[in-house]
Amino acid sequence: MPLLGSADNPSGNRLADPPTETPTVGETELWSVANLTGMTHPIHLHLIHFQVLGRQSIDYDPADDSIDPETLRDPEPSERGWNDVVSVDPGDVAHLLVHFGEYDGLFNDQTGRYMWHCHMLEHEDHDMMRPMEVLPSSDDDTSAGQQDHDTR
Repeated sequence: MPLLGSADNPSGNRLADPPTETPTVGETELWSVANLTGMTHPIHLHLIHFQVLGRQSIDYDPADDSIDPETLRDPEPSERGWNDVVSVDPGDVAHLLVHFGEYDGLFNDQTGRYMWHCHMLEHEDHDMMRPMEVLPSSDDDTSAGQQDHDTR
């Protein structure tokens, strides 16, 4: 997962940079969100639901592509079920099962650009957020109707 950043933070990605997350509608992905800072960050995914699988200390190796169940801490009781915000404590990696599903109702076209970001107002104000683009499935012909959902 890329670093969140701003125009003043060249080590991270800027809001204007192309999306680095491009899942396909209907997919479920494992996201591992690491906090390398000294404060807790509430990470919010717009119009996407996820389940918190657990957390472990920052010594997690993403190149290993596995989660050690021996070091995985259970989610808090308030985090069980579907969420759109997760608090990631300093020195922790939160593992999320993220579903990019299709939903019936008013907003049933889930393709297009969405935002994910730290939900601290100061970070939002300094564009510390990233776009992600949910792509249509290969058997879906709605690609012409994709929308941008870049609202905060």
